[in-house]
Amino acid sequence: MLHITHTSARSTLSNTSVLSARLHPLHQIHSQTDPVHQHTRELWEKMRGTICAALRDNPSIGEFAIQFDVFDDEHGNPQEGLYLDCSGDICQAREIVGSYLGDVPLINIVENTPEVELGAISDDSLLLVKWEAVENDVAKALLDAESVGEFVVGPVSRLHDDAIYLGCTGDTTRAEEIIQSFFTKPIPIILDNIQLWIGATPPHHSLPQSSDHDAPLNAGFQEFPAAGSSIGVSGMSQSGSLGLAVSNLDHSKMFSITASHVMEHSVETDLPSAPCIGALIMSPSDADHNHELFNAIQKKIAMHDIFYSRFYRYMENNTQALQERRKLKKQVLQAERTVTEIKARDRQYGTTFAGFRGVVDGSMINIGVISPNPERTSRENYIDLAKPNTIVEFNGWQQPTKGMDVLKSGRSTNITYGKVLGKLHLNARISIGERILVTSEWVIISGRNRPFMRAGDSGSAVCRCPEDGQTAVGVVGIIFGGSVGSQANFTFFMPATTVANGLLQLTGEYLQPQSYIPNVPNNPLPHLLFTPHPLNHLGPPITFSSRPPTHEPERMVPPIEPPNIDWEIPMLEMYKDC
Repeated sequence: MLHITHTSARSTLSNTSVLSARLHPLHQIHSQTDPVHQHTRELWEKMRGTICAALRDNPSIGEFAIQFDVFDDEHGNPQEGLYLDCSGDICQAREIVGSYLGDVPLINIVENTPEVELGAISDDSLLLVKWEAVENDVAKALLDAESVGEFVVGPVSRLHDDAIYLGCTGDTTRAEEIIQSFFTKPIPIILDNIQLWIGATPPHHSLPQSSDHDAPLNAGFQEFPAAGSSIGVSGMSQSGSLGLAVSNLDHSKMFSITASHVMEHSVETDLPSAPCIGALIMSPSDADHNHELFNAIQKKIAMHDIFYSRFYRYMENNTQALQERRKLKKQVLQAERTVTEIKARDRQYGTTFAGFRGVVDGSMINIGVISPNPERTSRENYIDLAKPNTIVEFNGWQQPTKGMDVLKSGRSTNITYGKVLGKLHLNARISIGERILVTSEWVIISGRNRPFMRAGDSGSAVCRCPEDGQTAVGVVGIIFGGSVGSQANFTFFMPATTVANGLLQLTGEYLQPQSYIPNVPNNPLPHLLFTPHPLNHLGPPITFSSRPPTHEPERMVPPIEPPNIDWEIPMLEMYKDC
């Protein structure tokens, strides 16, 4: 059993280098346990509570993680022992553990454990039972404390131990005090400072572009937009992701779906809200298209500057000069052609058919329905993983479960992988008149070094990861937001039953993803079981009457595009026919 504790807002598990030792699942060690190892294990089980209490009571230790397990030593041989890591004084932690177990012949205390990830908490967890008794009161108290800001809170598992995760945009110390006040004894809390995204992304220029990793990975033009392609309302600066195609059982009606806020003119409107019916949907979005055009015009300007600074050097009538003229002219023509091609693209993907964004039964529903142009809808129902024989076709709905491995393709992060964590409480600054909401949402956890989603991935379809030999998988939900922190990256999504019911209410038809690729078996799909109910916005279970002002980012000012070079002018006569 692993024990984790948090002692202050500054105490976070150190994000150190990955340990060279490789963990072994215990059931894979087939050899009989050495009596010395058995003695070590028995002593650890006996002293575990005392050791963890001593580590927790020492403020210099900070956060700690300790676990008895099996690992490979430097020679590749499996060894049993203790893993120990902490955010504070590791030497002091070693002394404490050694004071209880120092006389045991084999004690392997290994520092710098691999990256620790969160997981789904067991349904029979004692902490889960305690949490469910107070969770609404905790959420209300956090909401009343303005210094906490927006937050995500709920029970999780971390290296086989249970804890309460609390990520917020404000004062984590105050947030921890509030949570602990609801329990008679201290409970393990994982504190995190987070950024929260509930809404489509603003234009490129208003986002930090500190590295290539921050730039959208799937924002380019596609003649037939695939799952995860960039989309947006014509004339608006925000971008989102195309989810997938859905149709009724006889394929007589087909729609594309995304998150409703991707198609709305503002994510700041009061809930419930809906997009403007009949609005043009562009792919890629205006923001992504203009960003590409901006760069192309800049390159055209640069190539013109290079040409005018060099063209006179190659005016001689010889072979070498002719080759240089051809090379220089080719670069100019290519830059000019790129701008022309970008401007000529038919980006109209379809029109808004219906949408709804509101809170129903304590959870967010955020579904947008698009009537696509038939000329541009032939490929969006699969994800190409860019590996041999790895086209994953969407085929039917599948309700998510805790621990399910999932993947998605989105506008900002392209193809990413994660694991369903379960449901957590989410507080986001979404306007409902003068109120702020707290909802209970399904969450996907992903690695800290590669978030499952970023701003602009809203609307992406989440599907189950295929097993060996599978080509068609069920869609488990649609993304509508996420958070990024130092301890965890979360993605919030609507489960399949919510999406299917929302589509039924918005279109009057039971719609589902169906395979369209000829070589993918399209077996009869089971009807997803759910109880149809209207999309009545019932308001949040907990509300608060304050909301910070928001500011619309300044729009990108495109550069003035120069005219194409006129090769007929006398000065450029030598370049006319080359």
